[in-house]
Amino acid sequence: MLTACSDSGEVDIESEKRLVTFLIEKGVHGLTPMVMGGEFYKFSDEERRKVIEIVVDEANGKVPVIAGTSHSGTDPTVKLSRHAEEAGADAIIVMPPYFSAIESSLDVETHFKAVSRAVDIPLMIQDDDGEVTGVHMCPDLIAKMAEENDNIRYIKVEGLHSMGKIQQIKNLAGDKLTVFGGMGGKNMLEELALGSEGNIPGAAIPEMFVGPFEDFMRGDREKAWTTFDWYRPFLEFCLLNAISWVEIEMTTLRMRGVIASTYRRGPSVPLNKRATKELEAVLRRIKIL
Repeated sequence: MLTACSDSGEVDIESEKRLVTFLIEKGVHGLTPMVMGGEFYKFSDEERRKVIEIVVDEANGKVPVIAGTSHSGTDPTVKLSRHAEEAGADAIIVMPPYFSAIESSLDVETHFKAVSRAVDIPLMIQDDDGEVTGVHMCPDLIAKMAEENDNIRYIKVEGLHSMGKIQQIKNLAGDKLTVFGGMGGKNMLEELALGSEGNIPGAAIPEMFVGPFEDFMRGDREKAWTTFDWYRPFLEFCLLNAISWVEIEMTTLRMRGVIASTYRRGPSVPLNKRATKELEAVLRRIKIL
């Protein structure tokens, strides 16, 4: 999920509520506020708590809420995780501390152990293969942490080597871990074929993922691919403008009337006028507008 802001930069509560409603009406199976797409690192801890409360309250039990509680240190991660549980989140999603890659790499087991044992709800590891945090967690380590911590039950696998890593984790962890993909959902069907059981993509075009996922899981892979390929021009546009991915998502949601503003806190790389027109053309081509 994205974090909607007003033109003045404050959290836009009404837009965030509309986003929750929009996603649920489009059939998503869960919500993940305050992860990378929500740019959690640009918001204060108080704001992050507020957004999680908004999402949980607005979802009202209709779908699970997996709250992002990653932080630069273990103690603040624990505090945010406890708050998420108290607020009613169904699970938390956590990446390694992202400030000091060397320290985090050496202490990553202790970090996840402390967080997982601070709450009773399930924990999902967010593994970006070191691309964001600089912390590489090998499949053996991930399987070991799942074995030693009962509520580490899920993992979101991303990064350049995600396909191979999904296979390795499935082989090592077995039923201990449910594997989800990421990467904006661009490889969702390939990941499902390898044994993943879901994906946490962007929020701007849920139609691109919900239908194909459900068709794939029912065994109709041909229909899944046909529908997914229909939306591929949007994914290709995102790849060509990857540094502005969140901007693309927000602009799409504004064009769809879901959020009121595309304001993003810095640092950010906005879409120029030409790219914005190209995005609108793509959205019209795939009949989103």
